[in-house]
Amino acid sequence: MKGDFTRRTFRGENHYRSVLLQQGRVALDADWNEQADIQAHHDETTARDLIGGDGGPRDGAGFAVTDAEGGAPKACPPKDLRLSPGRFYVGGVLCENEQPVPLAAQPDLPGVALPTAKGRYVAYLDVWREHLTAVERPELREVALGGPDTATRTRTVWQVRLRAVPRSATAADVTAGWDPDAGRSTARLRARAQAPADSAGPCVIPDSAGYRRLENQLYRVEIRNGGAGPAYVWSRDNATVVARLTDLGDGVLTIDRQGRDALSGFAAGDLIEVVGLAATRRGEQGVLGHVTKADGTRLWVTWPEDAPVEPDGVTLVRRWDCADAAPVADGWLDLEDGVQVQFDLADLGGYRTADYWTIPARTAATARTDLDPDLAGDVEWPVGPDGPSFVAPEGIRRRSAVIALLDLAGGAWSLVADCRALFTPLAQVPPPAAPSQGPHVARVVLDAQGTDLVAGTRVTAEDLTGGVSVILDGDPDGSPALTLTLDLPYPLLPSERREWGLADDSAEVFGTRPLELAAAVTVSERRIAWRPVDPDGAANVGRVLAAAGRLTALVRCRLAADVAGFALSFSVAPPSGPVTGQSRFDAALFDQGPFAG
Repeated sequence: MKGDFTRRTFRGENHYRSVLLQQGRVALDADWNEQADIQAHHDETTARDLIGGDGGPRDGAGFAVTDAEGGAPKACPPKDLRLSPGRFYVGGVLCENEQPVPLAAQPDLPGVALPTAKGRYVAYLDVWREHLTAVERPELREVALGGPDTATRTRTVWQVRLRAVPRSATAADVTAGWDPDAGRSTARLRARAQAPADSAGPCVIPDSAGYRRLENQLYRVEIRNGGAGPAYVWSRDNATVVARLTDLGDGVLTIDRQGRDALSGFAAGDLIEVVGLAATRRGEQGVLGHVTKADGTRLWVTWPEDAPVEPDGVTLVRRWDCADAAPVADGWLDLEDGVQVQFDLADLGGYRTADYWTIPARTAATARTDLDPDLAGDVEWPVGPDGPSFVAPEGIRRRSAVIALLDLAGGAWSLVADCRALFTPLAQVPPPAAPSQGPHVARVVLDAQGTDLVAGTRVTAEDLTGGVSVILDGDPDGSPALTLTLDLPYPLLPSERREWGLADDSAEVFGTRPLELAAAVTVSERRIAWRPVDPDGAANVGRVLAAAGRLTALVRCRLAADVAGFALSFSVAPPSGPVTGQSRFDAALFDQGPFAG
């Protein structure tokens, strides 16, 4: 962003939540701008987490590729291809299209024709942020102030571009992590302030100050000729010395305004760039020239290469503070007055036109001959163990999303697949079916005594064999099940104990084995009753408990009903006295039955 800023301070890794002003302090643009960046970071991150990488609301999504009638293109002439109105999110950034737009005449992609070669193409949204000042948008200037501009603006630029893909490509091939710009910038740069060797003297800033100028600056380094032979230009004012071109004559430019003073205007010897807003949106760089004479709003210019073409829309004249564009080279490169930069040449072909970095430089403050340690004359730059760190460009950051797959044959376009991801807004997502409330258990009663059975209760075998009833607070649905399970000690049978090497007179056990008791379950209004089965059901329960009593003083019992997830655990004491038929039961079970050892 080429704005008149002191510096840009947002760093996502700081995890700042807000910027808070304090009373009686100077207000700086950097603080205000950091708050805007913090909020944008939070908003975009939230949108990505909720929506995903990209997507549009199901009932309001835009950017469908259609024919002139709004239908799916089928053998459609190029002039009839349209982008539907609506909204779409790309990397958390909201893109809005207010009306059907011809694909070949997009407002932010002027002068770009559709492909003509037969084949299959992927259509994708290319989204980035554009910075605008009162030079590009005069309506931003408050005329009541008598001329000065105030704040600038950023806007979202969306462009639908087409890229050829293999004829066999499917929607899945271009939506699962497909990157239209596999050659994204790999440029990296680092900066430092290093005092020149010949800077000593009684009338200069002390040697320990690397930055030598008396003004605080925001240097900008920008790449030109992206690709195999990149070059760079630089400005000490973030390239903010700019005017609007009003006339392009033969070697003479007419601009719309003079600078406020000699430092903010144009003069003989300046390097300038003439670039149109439309060309910038197409990703093109401007034309460089040298000012040989300046008189008011007229500039006499020589062009090292081709002269710029006739202005097409808004065209700017921008001043750079270097003598000329210089090739990206190895080692530390001097800008001016101690400011140096170094490029990472590991992937020189990965440098892209318009990659840029800003370097805040702060002048030294001295008290007599001592340097103020807080104002030591340096640049603000991240420093690692090996000195200044290489960092990626600050911009231009682009986001992309595939929206369609198209075929071009015989000069006509047909839609292969609509690749937009659509989502249902949260307010329209039907809530999950509410679980059935149904009745709840109000009481559990031991029928023989008429007393309540609660968790942790200790009952006798006689209490249990008398039956159990579960009382509900409402009518049950259907015929709910009710089960009662004993956790018998294991090993219990002599054969099992001998298999584990346990003596017959030992009470040692390893655990428990569940035994669900056979019973008759009846439902009457709001009561579910459990009774041991006949014949001799009650006696058999007692006999089982008596057998378990050989090894344990208590048997855990679990009562469960499929009513509101009901479950109840309690303990049963085996019979203390003789049980009718116990000898016959023991003989059958332990001595001569199927479990006899």
